[in-house]
Amino acid sequence: MLKPATEAEITQYMDFAYSLAMDPASSGYPAYFDGMKTKDDFISVAWRSLRGENREILLFIREGTVEGWIQFYVFPEDNYLQTEGFNIRSHTEEALEELIQYCKANYAGYELNFGFPADNQNAVSYLQKQGWPCTEQSWNQILHLKDYQLRPESPNVRKVTRETFDDFRTIHSQYDAEIYWNSQRIYDSFDKWHIYLYYKEEKPIGAIFYFDEEIFGLTFDGGIFDDGIYEALLTKAANDHKERGLAYLVFFQDEDSWSAAREMGFQRVGKYVLFVQK
Repeated sequence: MLKPATEAEITQYMDFAYSLAMDPASSGYPAYFDGMKTKDDFISVAWRSLRGENREILLFIREGTVEGWIQFYVFPEDNYLQTEGFNIRSHTEEALEELIQYCKANYAGYELNFGFPADNQNAVSYLQKQGWPCTEQSWNQILHLKDYQLRPESPNVRKVTRETFDDFRTIHSQYDAEIYWNSQRIYDSFDKWHIYLYYKEEKPIGAIFYFDEEIFGLTFDGGIFDDGIYEALLTKAANDHKERGLAYLVFFQDEDSWSAAREMGFQRVGKYVLFVQK
């Protein structure tokens, strides 16, 4: 059974839920086992899920025993729902089925986005058996910036302004149908983003964009991966984060990029899988 958690229940089960979040086999994303997020971060998100608008935190109870909790947020204007905590000790499949039914009853017509560590095989195998599309498989990589030394930057990398945003759009719009942060949503929230382009003969052929500690995308014109462009854009992001005094840089990327990322000092946390049901 799923039920909205009360303030007293969140307090009672906080340590239990956190212990589950520290195990990739019994948790969902975001990953609290990544060496970056703290217990204070976990506590803050839990309370935000109780008190924040468009967020919920649900206890999963089976035969009178609390087996964990599930957190998610929604963007009603976009009919979008994403989990931000799935900490379940056992009977994961049953918890997922109840969550799906809860979403159908309370968020009919929403796109459901459930992200998990690949190590949570109970969750992954259940969603696969249900025929949910796996829209992303990527490596969760972290760069600890205290150990990072600034690297030489390419003169081909330029910062995007509102006036040059259309250059970014020419690349990023090629992926708009596949992702939440499409070109228009990024433009509408432009001030929070850091966006850089790689130019060749005055034509933009690579892009990177991020805010806070996480890179949300590193893309190429036509989807053609180029190791040199990748390294130049990632170097700019790492240098920028270091110069602004941030402690970490987080990047979810596919296998092609690992050689350059590893050489820069990125460490792998684990594989991330995202299932989406529209």
